[in-house]
Amino acid sequence: TTLTQKALTNIHAQLKTGEQLVTADPQCNAKTTATPAVGSSAKNFTVAVALTCTDAAYNPQTAVQQAEERLKQEALQQLDPGFALTGTIATTIEKVVQGEHQQVTVLVDARGVWKYHFTAAQKQDMARRIARTTITDAKTLLFRQTGVANAAIAVRGPIIDLSGGKVITDDVRAITING
Repeated sequence: TTLTQKALTNIHAQLKTGEQLVTADPQCNAKTTATPAVGSSAKNFTVAVALTCTDAAYNPQTAVQQAEERLKQEALQQLDPGFALTGTIATTIEKVVQGEHQQVTVLVDARGVWKYHFTAAQKQDMARRIARTTITDAKTLLFRQTGVANAAIAVRGPIIDLSGGKVITDDVRAITING
């Protein structure tokens, strides 16, 4: 009806920049009163209609920013300082629920990838540790290092290997640690 449309227009006019309603179509209840009461005869009568529409508003951008900040804080608390966010945090608003007293709960899924960044000194130390070891032993040593999730080792050149397994060179300058 026209009264309902006007009420909804008024609700939307009260929204601040960036806000949106929890419910796309707020529920409205009409209360009609008549003076004198319906069924009475009267020369003059008054009919009043009061329309009450309720909803709550929230700012999705604020919710997303809060979720991103919370994820970053959790990463700082749980990860070694060598880890850094790679790329951007992906966010999705999963659910928005209006609770009591106009409280709005926004469930945001926030995901990010943190990668360990090795310093030149750390890479040099790893190269020294794996020099003159077998590939199997070198991988074992590397996987014990914070931030190492994968290790691929390729040995090139002539190798004198009497142990039956490939041995990494003892020339630390010939060892390259990526990552």
